[in-house]
Amino acid sequence: MSNHSSAHTRRMKKIFKPALAIVILVQMLLSWNLAQAAVQCDSCKSASGEAEICPPASTTGFTAVEYPPEFLVQARASRNTMLSGYTRRDPYLDFTIFLMDREGDSRDDDIKDMAQSVSGVRSLHEGVLMFYSQRGTLNVGGQGMASMDLGFLWKDKRTGEHFVTAIWGVPMGRRMLKIWVTFPPLDKGAYAARKEITPEVEEILAQICK
Repeated sequence: MSNHSSAHTRRMKKIFKPALAIVILVQMLLSWNLAQAAVQCDSCKSASGEAEICPPASTTGFTAVEYPPEFLVQARASRNTMLSGYTRRDPYLDFTIFLMDREGDSRDDDIKDMAQSVSGVRSLHEGVLMFYSQRGTLNVGGQGMASMDLGFLWKDKRTGEHFVTAIWGVPMGRRMLKIWVTFPPLDKGAYAARKEITPEVEEILAQICK
């Protein structure tokens, strides 16, 4: 495994550590009218014949992350039924797709789930600033789906370089699709950088179930 993939895996290991739910996630999530949809995938079926959600095996310009078997076991123990990662060096972008069993089927359950993501980012990095938190719509598999959107700005304490981590949570029936994307804002502000990267994220997500 490359050093870059190893670093990606180390970051993911920290995400799976237990985290306290944050009481004040964001007011917008509390008023979010949950809209659920299921992506149907005729070409990807489980052993029982149920439609599955399938990430692309590869995507142009990115290297697929190869996770060690023991890490995949840990991921499955943390409600992840699918984990897929992609990285790019120039310009840098680290992209991970999680498909998780939902803790419950209510809005409050989903808010608690996203709060764990907030805790995960804060456990990974020091001085994390949440600059973005809204409900939105994300294009997944060619279908616009209701999402919970978070954005964080943080600084690498070793290099002093700033990074943005954007997280999307998309309830899909009995599962939650989570997308974590980390990238440098370069010469842009964090908000502008997140907005600019979203179409590229959707371009990858459009390949789901293809």
